[in-house]
Amino acid sequence: DKRAQQTCPDKRISRVRVRPGRVERKRDARDVMGALLLLLFLYLAAASPLPPGDEGDRADVQSRRRKAQAGATRQRRAATSGGVAPLNVFLSVKDLFDARRRAVEWVVFQTLPTFSSPSKTGDGDPNASRVYTYNGFFESLRTMAADGILGDSYHAESNPYVPGYTKSGDDSHVTDEDNMSFYVGQDDPGHPNSKAYAVVNVAAFLSQAMAEAVQFDACEEFNGLPSGFTKDSVLKKTEDSDWYTSDLGVYGLLSELGAVEGRRFPSSAACGQLGRNYQIESCPVLGDDGTPTYDDGAMVDSACPIDATVEVMAMPHPRYNSKEREKGEIVRGEHPPPPLECRPKVFEGDYGGYWDGYSKEFVRNVAHPSTTGRIDTEGCAYWGRGMLMTRTTCGIGRLNFLMGRRAYEEGRPSRYPDVDFCKTPSVICGDNTATVTGARYPELKYLSGLVEWVDRIQTYSNPETGFDYLVSLRAFVNGGMSNADFIDDVSSILSRGCDGRMCSSQTIPFFDDRRKNFERILYDIFKFPGVGRTKLTYDYQFAETWLHENRAVIEGNVLVSQNRALGGTSYYSQEYGFGPFLDALRKMALTGAGEHRRFFLYDEDEGLRGLNAGLVNLSLFLANAMAESIADDSCDETHWDAVSGGTNGVYSLANPCGQNGREYGSEVCPRWQEFMDCPVDDQARIKAKLSLTSVPPFVAEEELVPPPFQCKARNLPVGGWDVATGALVEGEVPNSAGATSTRGCSFWGRGALLTRGKCNYGRLNFHLGKGADEDGREAPYPEVDFCANPAAVCDHEESMEIRWSVAMFEWIDRVQDYYDSSVDFDYIDELYRFVDGGMSNDAFVEQVSNILARGCHVHPCPPTSFTSPVKTNRFLHGPERRQNVKNAIRLVFKLPVLPPADPAKDAPEFGPPPASSLVTPRPTPRPTDPFWLDTPQPTDPPVRPPQPAEEGVLTLPPAAPAWMAPVDPTVPTSSPVE
Repeated sequence: DKRAQQTCPDKRISRVRVRPGRVERKRDARDVMGALLLLLFLYLAAASPLPPGDEGDRADVQSRRRKAQAGATRQRRAATSGGVAPLNVFLSVKDLFDARRRAVEWVVFQTLPTFSSPSKTGDGDPNASRVYTYNGFFESLRTMAADGILGDSYHAESNPYVPGYTKSGDDSHVTDEDNMSFYVGQDDPGHPNSKAYAVVNVAAFLSQAMAEAVQFDACEEFNGLPSGFTKDSVLKKTEDSDWYTSDLGVYGLLSELGAVEGRRFPSSAACGQLGRNYQIESCPVLGDDGTPTYDDGAMVDSACPIDATVEVMAMPHPRYNSKEREKGEIVRGEHPPPPLECRPKVFEGDYGGYWDGYSKEFVRNVAHPSTTGRIDTEGCAYWGRGMLMTRTTCGIGRLNFLMGRRAYEEGRPSRYPDVDFCKTPSVICGDNTATVTGARYPELKYLSGLVEWVDRIQTYSNPETGFDYLVSLRAFVNGGMSNADFIDDVSSILSRGCDGRMCSSQTIPFFDDRRKNFERILYDIFKFPGVGRTKLTYDYQFAETWLHENRAVIEGNVLVSQNRALGGTSYYSQEYGFGPFLDALRKMALTGAGEHRRFFLYDEDEGLRGLNAGLVNLSLFLANAMAESIADDSCDETHWDAVSGGTNGVYSLANPCGQNGREYGSEVCPRWQEFMDCPVDDQARIKAKLSLTSVPPFVAEEELVPPPFQCKARNLPVGGWDVATGALVEGEVPNSAGATSTRGCSFWGRGALLTRGKCNYGRLNFHLGKGADEDGREAPYPEVDFCANPAAVCDHEESMEIRWSVAMFEWIDRVQDYYDSSVDFDYIDELYRFVDGGMSNDAFVEQVSNILARGCHVHPCPPTSFTSPVKTNRFLHGPERRQNVKNAIRLVFKLPVLPPADPAKDAPEFGPPPASSLVTPRPTPRPTDPFWLDTPQPTDPPVRPPQPAEEGVLTLPPAAPAWMAPVDPTVPTSSPVE
């Protein structure tokens, strides 16, 4: 090969590939001869006429062949098991993209301005990706399509790898049955839709890559992974240019990243972000029937073993990790965190801490948990890398199992026998690995994603739902490309491992963007006669998608608690997570407690107005939950009502019977609901569950805290707790209602709203628990007896979800259903009135807090009220509830708020809302900025009507004209825009 290059530079005897340290022969003479014979055979077959009357036989044979290919197993094998694409098949597909190369580069390989390098990396295109390029991608795609995973490989017996020797891998295993390749229609190249199948598969891959990595111009995941962006906070169009620039100001990019209050980034995010734990996610194992099964014990089969000694840091991003600021300039959200890192613990208390975006510094050796509860980074080396951000011990382990050192050591062909992806996962991105592996492989950032696609997506088949990727891909094409659910299912499989919008509560970051990216490629670049979503419906799925897009902001600003050991520093709540919240919301908003008793989140009949009202209702609910329980990060009620000297006096240990003058065991339901009251069990023995963050290292070792609530069967004084001395006080220390013992006192507050009292628990049991099941009614928790075991709210195996469901039911039962006939006050009517009036009426917010805390919207409750008033003269955190509502509506949910009558009184505590928050953000059914249309289009372009295809045949349209220039650089956005 070297001689051939030196003596015949202009005559390509054989195609060679040059890599650092190796020169390889790609195709030998046998492959060339085989290809020539195949072409000759196809030519002769096409030129030979059939005997008269055989045309029908040929059609019948073709029909039977296509039916046989409809089987999921056969189609998967055709694409991934030995079915590599002949080079001419791949090149014919690439020609289609080459004819549209300019459009592809301007739409696909584009970076958000916030993340693009300061210098121009493309010809007249300042936002072109510097990491991912058109040529680089298609070179790697050629490898995976024409050679598969086992191409260019070494084998311990037939072609052993010798370190330091330049001997190259060979293609002797390309035809092995277990070789998997990227699908470009190679199973039936003669099918009329074969090229369309290939284009759709490539487009599906690129649509995911754009959302995962290309828009960030990053090869490695960064701390603060967002779930979506509000476009106006990321982009700003300059006055003298058509280019977009970005402002990392007070309400800029970082306000929407995965950080606590937009400033605290846990170092332990390296272990997992957006609720995922990269170290424990299970690896699929193929069963006897070829379908994937899962082992709950994680780290099975091909997953990487966790190595606590690994020490690695992600490659710094030139913009995100290196944006310099003027000295002394401290602006909220101006300082992105450093790259993710993994390092072993070297001493007790060696915690990762967090990065403070205000002061631009690390706060080390403090227990600042991530969303999954990790407080260190030991063994956390498996964050996302490459074009699809391949992550987790399973994802990285599969690379090692399929084409790394493990494959070679276990006697299988290996493309990279010198690379242990488990020990040096950063080899995927090249830097910091040359000293370990002896070489760098720039193609791995592409190949890692392509291998994951071939391994996880193309082979995916779910017998329960009937979704098979390749079958569904063909059906999508043959059906005129009008089923937008196809790409949604693909996004779900890649991000969550299952198909279907409701298969998991795990977030799909930039969910809408993935569909928009897919549609841009198919409809705007390739001009396929398909149609995306044609109808925008403000239903539950719409609302849930919107919540997912704002997950990072909700987790960082609503689901946050205060760490007493850090002087009240906010951190991600460990008792109230986004995933369980969404699981409960699905049940209570879709099923609830029966007909017309669902958590109000949307109203399809009211359209956008109904959705806004639903989000305001959710804001009011969350604002009260923040004040009741989330701030303290506790599922059980805790001591706060001191009998003397305010909160620094003495707590009565009889507080489980009631605080703030209430008697939880005596609060009965109205006369017509008395049968729902829970009986008081004098023999109950229940102890509150300690919260995850109520013990060291989340509290100081020397800090003395009162004991948790407990109910005892003895009718004896339980004493008190002196806050100042941290000592028990013996004798009778009555609570605010006069109780001195805790006999029968089991109905203290639990759950997100701290549901209290035997009436509330009785209603809960009647509608959601065992009481409903005994009456023959459907219930979400039929085995739970909330009367006999109220502690199930916090210690049941499904407790993380139940604590939210209990709170949502109380909100439905006591707030949404509230009606005072004496003044004709109906909560839902007043809610709509609040929305229509601009959402800035403090009086309504105060009325809602009164309903929840006191049982009526005014204080004192009128004697004619038909509600069940609570005997209390005060409730905690009134100002905080009002402020929580304002911040949730304006800054978290970004609803269209009108300016309040008194700005000084109503403004949020940390500054006015950004201008962009005054526009209602909503997901759009189609891209809002098409790039390759023949004529200028409005912001929301009319959807192309589907074009009939002749007998299911979908032909490729011609390429876009070469002179056509883009309107704007591509900017994938997940911001919901109405």
